[in-house]
Amino acid sequence: MGEDLFWALRGGTCSSFGVVLSWDLNLVDVPQTVAIFNVMRTLEQNATQAILPFQTVARNLPYEVDVRVRISTILSNASTRPDNKTVQLTFTSVYLGPADELYTIIQTNLPEIGLLRSDVQDVTWIQALMIGSFFPLFATNYTPEDFLDRTFLADIPTKAKSDFVREPISEQGINGLWDKLLEVDPGDTTVIFTPYGGVLDEYPESAIPFPNRNGTLYMIYMRILWVGNTTQKLEWIRELYEYLRPYVSSNPRRAYYNYDDLDLGSNNGRGPINYVNASRWGRAYFNNNFMRLVWVKTMVDPHNFFRHELTIPPFSLAMLSNT
Repeated sequence: MGEDLFWALRGGTCSSFGVVLSWDLNLVDVPQTVAIFNVMRTLEQNATQAILPFQTVARNLPYEVDVRVRISTILSNASTRPDNKTVQLTFTSVYLGPADELYTIIQTNLPEIGLLRSDVQDVTWIQALMIGSFFPLFATNYTPEDFLDRTFLADIPTKAKSDFVREPISEQGINGLWDKLLEVDPGDTTVIFTPYGGVLDEYPESAIPFPNRNGTLYMIYMRILWVGNTTQKLEWIRELYEYLRPYVSSNPRRAYYNYDDLDLGSNNGRGPINYVNASRWGRAYFNNNFMRLVWVKTMVDPHNFFRHELTIPPFSLAMLSNT
């Protein structure tokens, strides 16, 4: 297929270039047992003091450690608010090694989490995916064969947005985030901090189309359930996105393509695609890699047969038109 098309397919939206019939994947070894933990902390349990160092420390942990935090609004009798709402942080980790080592790593680098040795357990890799991954999907009575059931998970409608953080958010900024989350009902929203760093720092942004490598502290995923008063919920998540503007990447403000966000812009339904408009959302997802993707698209699919609202457009003089 050629080096350029192969580069584009790995992170540059396969749907822009054709139909992918198969992939060859290189598997990696994992230990027979891995270590996991899931610990929850609320604002009343010093969650703020735990998240502040997490922003810079988590990306620099050993490569074998994956640790993330899921943030949500819950009801708690310990809350000091009249409505009993508070913010809960769930710190989740999978480590390619024994539980004793993971406990030592977290206690040494992120003692603010307050991890106990009893919080960490040794499991198999498949058990880690079932009960200890970032979104535990199965109860303890399920078996690995349940992964084969593609109808197991409910299709829950959501509106999602994303951001990339390159400088740590201040305590004032974090407290403002808590205030925004407390505006919605418990269970309606989830915000996730996913640290980067590790092996991602070893490759330049141009290595594949996905550019968010060197310099990224973590990605923010934010979502609201798309049920009930959807107009009000859309306004809220847009307000949250605007609130985060001073604290996240800029020029361009970056986004993760797999969380399609049509608020950033989209292609027109018919006719030539305006390049200026396309580059606004294109650079958000792909930064400087967007132009190379346009070039590959022009070589592979110059008539834009494979097209939807967020496909890479081919280059043409018509793209430069403002109409």
